[in-house]
Amino acid sequence: LALRGSLLRKIGDLEGAIVDMKNALQLDPENPALTYSLGLIYLQLGQLDDARRSIRESAKELTEVPGIHLLHALLAYNTEAHEEARIALETYFALVPEQANESAFYLEYVQIAQDNSDRAIDILGQRIETSNASPLLKNFYACICGTLDRKAVLDAAGHAETPEIARQQLCETTYWLAQHERIHNHNEKAAELLKLAIQIGSPDYPEYQFARWQLR
Repeated sequence: LALRGSLLRKIGDLEGAIVDMKNALQLDPENPALTYSLGLIYLQLGQLDDARRSIRESAKELTEVPGIHLLHALLAYNTEAHEEARIALETYFALVPEQANESAFYLEYVQIAQDNSDRAIDILGQRIETSNASPLLKNFYACICGTLDRKAVLDAAGHAETPEIARQQLCETTYWLAQHERIHNHNEKAAELLKLAIQIGSPDYPEYQFARWQLR
């Protein structure tokens, strides 16, 4: 059942995949690989609350798998479960103190900036100094510091080795710029950026689904 559910997911039959995964979980209810797979399917469908619950169950069992905790943190943040997101992100950083995914840096900035924007900028700057930060993250940092405008950031994100990578970079960058605007209650700018992320992106990108959820 799990194998068929995974194959159905790959060919785009997400509803069929959910049925198989749920049936598999009835037979093996404590299997974290099944709850993880179910969470990914819910994410592709844009059902973020269901995705968060499934990924959270996996994270309880797969305590040493960093990526699950990061995904849990991102889903919790987008569904307004902020304390849950904070704990999940702290768990992620404890597992990967040196080679963190840059999505964690963006999320950490947003979480801290909700209470203290200046401190959030300082911490992000420290992260960039002590890691092999990508040009995307450096440009985002320059933008929130006011030394680079939004158009320049997006133009740079649109340059990549392939059109697909460029789409992913643009969708990700646009989504996180929208979060920056939300922090400062620039709701019209945030909505504009979220709509752009959807126009550029694909349902397979997490940031696309996060943007759709926030607009709703």
